[in-house]
Amino acid sequence: MAAWRRAQGSARAISEAAQHANRRRSRQATPGPEAVISHVVLFRPKPDLSRADRDALVAAFTRAIQEIPTVRGVRSGRRTLHGAGYEQPADFADVLVAIDFDDLTGLQTYLRHPAHEELGARFNQSMASGVVLDFEVGNLLDGLLKFDSL
Repeated sequence: MAAWRRAQGSARAISEAAQHANRRRSRQATPGPEAVISHVVLFRPKPDLSRADRDALVAAFTRAIQEIPTVRGVRSGRRTLHGAGYEQPADFADVLVAIDFDDLTGLQTYLRHPAHEELGARFNQSMASGVVLDFEVGNLLDGLLKFDSL
């Protein structure tokens, strides 16, 4: 139970940092292209992650999304279990973070930035399990219509 509460605290803190960055960016936003690159992180924090390490991860995340100019938007949240038949055991990921970029160059700039290097190190120290995936996201039907070309 304590591990779940720590994971919940991590998700909440990351979500608050993401909301702050999105509010700041929405004030600066200009209309952009319809498609974006989404950098999706699914992870479960270590059950014994200390408060200091959790805070350091959140601080590194906050710094990265505030300092790296190519970040277009950030969303984060906690896994919700509701009894659906497709749900997998809850031992893989508790937290989702999705960071959007205008294009692949923006993502690559983010990945090479010193603030991301610190975030990556903190992330690797803090996670029990996880996966990072990048998606080109556009019109609702674009991904489905291109599905046959995979």
